[in-house]
Amino acid sequence: MELRQSYRRGEASDYVAETERLRREVSYHLRDRPMPDRDNGRLQNELGWHDDRGNLLRFLDDPGIEPTNNRAERALRGAVIARKVSHCSKNEDGADAFSAFTSVIRTLARNGGDQPLVDGLCGVFSGAPVHARST
Repeated sequence: MELRQSYRRGEASDYVAETERLRREVSYHLRDRPMPDRDNGRLQNELGWHDDRGNLLRFLDDPGIEPTNNRAERALRGAVIARKVSHCSKNEDGADAFSAFTSVIRTLARNGGDQPLVDGLCGVFSGAPVHARST
């Protein structure tokens, strides 16, 4: 992350060489080799799969991709707290209901455009179809 930040500040004159070195280093650590622990082997394979497709360090090339998942974690925080205090995930039915309800609310909030969220929820609960926002 420091490499990316220094590049964005205009301080990384050897950015291309450093990113290539970093890619080689990551690929070396994820090379196929026997792992004594089966779980570590599965993790190595999964990360290797993403590395082979350029997914692990894509944020170094695309400034639109954040290097962390902080934004997604913050977006989920309210739902996680609500689920915890309401005890709705004490069983599978409650967890499924909470997940579906949260998904509907987030979709309405994201796609609602000028339509207020409350109107959207009333429509969903009355059986009206939810239309995606036109762009």
